Amino acid sequence: EALDGGPDGITLIARIAADALPRLKPGGLLALEIGEDEGALVGDLLRSAGYREVRVEKDLAGHDRLALARS
Repeated sequence: EALDGGPDGITLIARIAADALPRLKPGGLLALEIGEDEGALVGDLLRSAGYREVRVEKDLAGHDRLALARS
């Protein structure tokens, strides 16, 4: 069963992103599996949290699936 993302769908992702940033070494990579329609929202969240080199990768069906960002 999928994790509950809260009312906006990314509550848990936001918490993981905030908690991970101070724990990552400079230039460390954060990789998150995301929902197929969450790419833009998660990308914006990661940028506003202070991550760099944010990108969203698509799965084989062409849906947003993976958000990557550097600390």
